[in-house]
Amino acid sequence: MLSPEYLKAVPNELIKVYQEIEDEILLDIARRIARKDEAGYTSTYQLKQLLIGNKDFEELKKKLKPMLYHSDEVLDEIIENGIKTHYNDEQSIYSMVGKSLVNLDKNKAVLSQIQAYKKTMKENLNNLTKTMGVAVNDDFVNLNTLYKHELNKAVLSTGLGVLDSTTAIRRVVNNIARGGVKFINYEGSGRNYTIESAVGMVVRSGLNRLSGEVSLLNAEEMEQDLMEISAHLGARPSHSVWQGEIVSLSGRSGYLDLQDIGYGETTGFQGVNCRHNWYPYFEGLSYRSYSKEYLQELEDKKVYYEGEEYTYYEATQIQRQLERDVRNLKKRVMMYDTVGDKEMHAIESFKLKNKRDEYYKFSESIGINKRLENLGKFGYTKSVSGRSVWANKNVVNDKILKDIVNKQWSNEYKSKVMKTYYDFKNKGYTTDSHFLTNYLERRNHKLGNVEFNDVIKLMNKKPNYFQDLDKRFIYFDENLSMCLIQNSENKEFITFIRRKNLKNEWRKL
Repeated sequence: MLSPEYLKAVPNELIKVYQEIEDEILLDIARRIARKDEAGYTSTYQLKQLLIGNKDFEELKKKLKPMLYHSDEVLDEIIENGIKTHYNDEQSIYSMVGKSLVNLDKNKAVLSQIQAYKKTMKENLNNLTKTMGVAVNDDFVNLNTLYKHELNKAVLSTGLGVLDSTTAIRRVVNNIARGGVKFINYEGSGRNYTIESAVGMVVRSGLNRLSGEVSLLNAEEMEQDLMEISAHLGARPSHSVWQGEIVSLSGRSGYLDLQDIGYGETTGFQGVNCRHNWYPYFEGLSYRSYSKEYLQELEDKKVYYEGEEYTYYEATQIQRQLERDVRNLKKRVMMYDTVGDKEMHAIESFKLKNKRDEYYKFSESIGINKRLENLGKFGYTKSVSGRSVWANKNVVNDKILKDIVNKQWSNEYKSKVMKTYYDFKNKGYTTDSHFLTNYLERRNHKLGNVEFNDVIKLMNKKPNYFQDLDKRFIYFDENLSMCLIQNSENKEFITFIRRKNLKNEWRKL
């Protein structure tokens, strides 16, 4: 029998292969956009040369080909190991009641079924690959279209002056990294699925169905009618009603039948993402694995987090969402690291650390094991992680940067304020978030526009006034109608004002 724990973890090795594929696609997109941006645009001809097209997409496909080939090898190994485990368990169970099940390598019917499922599951993965795409603004865009059209929007918008290059690149990265690479129309559903979800469904569902078919073949050979279903904590509500129960394959009264458990249906026993399995049950000889009290305990289990009550199943779904959030933030960190966007890299690194801490806290509080393998991203290497950790520390250890990233602002505005902070810091001056936002909003004013260098020139001078009430230095430029206020104790510039006249409370220095 394949246990619920086994079926939960069994897709992980293949998911890693497809995460490598996803990361190569995301980083390839980031590298190409960054390269196009660095090339610059000095003529219409050069702009046309920079557009992303068939050549770029064909280059990507060449990179992905060996990865996809490797995925077939990994899938073969998963199926062979899984069915060998399942078959040997059943062989052992039947031997306990004096029934002899032929060895797997001699069972032609089962071997034929294994080959058929291998072929089908590989076809399913191949079909997924053909529908591979990226979610852009919540719409699905296949990779070919993405490379030919969507990415060229960024190139054109910057080359034609519609958007500055930083904004264009950030829009592409945000749109793509938010959803990542997705597959569409799994089993005719028409829905978009993440790599982890799609590959997990193909492997988990296919292997579990195959094990169920093998059990039926064995039961027919052994003239076995009754099967006991496994049970696990966190089963979906529609499955909890029959988990741990006995099923009669012939439909005998007093037992559940195949229709009762939805066998053969996508939402039923051994359907999509189901982790329930079964094994022979011998009436009068076998002991029930699960008592009614235990099954009721599984169904009734509640967990509590920050004053809210959840069923165990609801808690596992929240945990899965937190895992997806962490992976998506890692995608953004990876892409911003690749394009060299210092501000957005710092913002997303800070968010990643907080989201990961939230995941740890939630898992520990409700007593569910952390699944660290579900937080992993192949392209999130030690070097990428190290730069992200360093960026987060820089934010956490700088009270002004920490204040900026904690504001209820858009990421775009946070990055703008952060960049301005660094601009002033590089000139030797510390400015708080209030000063920075006032500067950004008031530098272009009805009293006249001021440039960054105008502000620096005024900062370079000595303050010409002092406000005794709150001990503030005043830097006032009457010609530019500009006033800078500085904390006299820590020398931080705390606000930026546009005014023509002096205030009465300002004392001349």
